[in-house]
Amino acid sequence: MAETPADFPVDVDLIASATKRDRTLSRVSHYVLSGWPDRVTDSELRPYWLHRSELSFHEECILFGCRVVVPPSLREPCLGALHKTHAGVVQTNALARSYVWWPQLNHDI
Repeated sequence: MAETPADFPVDVDLIASATKRDRTLSRVSHYVLSGWPDRVTDSELRPYWLHRSELSFHEECILFGCRVVVPPSLREPCLGALHKTHAGVVQTNALARSYVWWPQLNHDI
């Protein structure tokens, strides 16, 4: 099983705070808690809508399965921590897929 980097730059409080401040993720949070519409036309919401059955809400954070959905403002620090492992693209993708998710994650790695 993959291990998270010891100096991972974010924690649950930071993710929860950034999730509340992010316009798209605050809408996703609302839909996760109150139900999704039958269709979504907003291109920013669409990736989340496609995975709506796998999204949940815990400690003010959105989860995709057992992975935390990282708000846009925290993605760069997360990528930096993932790349610090110097594990190569395949292992870095596997490490990321164990703990975090956001639209276009593989592309960003």
